[in-house]
Amino acid sequence: MIQARPITRDLFIRYARCYKHEFLKDFFLSTGQLHDVAYLLWKESWELAKNPMATRGSPLHTPRIKLIEKAQNLFAETKEHVFESKAAEEHARLLRWLQMPIRLFLLEVYLTSTFSS
Repeated sequence: MIQARPITRDLFIRYARCYKHEFLKDFFLSTGQLHDVAYLLWKESWELAKNPMATRGSPLHTPRIKLIEKAQNLFAETKEHVFESKAAEEHARLLRWLQMPIRLFLLEVYLTSTFSS
């Protein structure tokens, strides 16, 4: 209904961007704009990163990774967003590595470089 009225749709989108992200996600899902939902999820993950408590190994990394993985899955559903899908996948992988203790990370790098040659 709102999709057929451009001015109403644009006003709703502006309002929802500022105040009600969940409404905006629901609207984009109902209209089949999966890439817009994915961008919103990625933006939410960046908002979590702005939290001063979000240091390495923080419990805030897990919800952030989950948001990025959801965005990656939505990007992967369309052929036009292959780059965004790969970027989100890589971003989530790097955040998971940040959660690992440094010794495990160094061991993984050593084993990967040793056995890949």
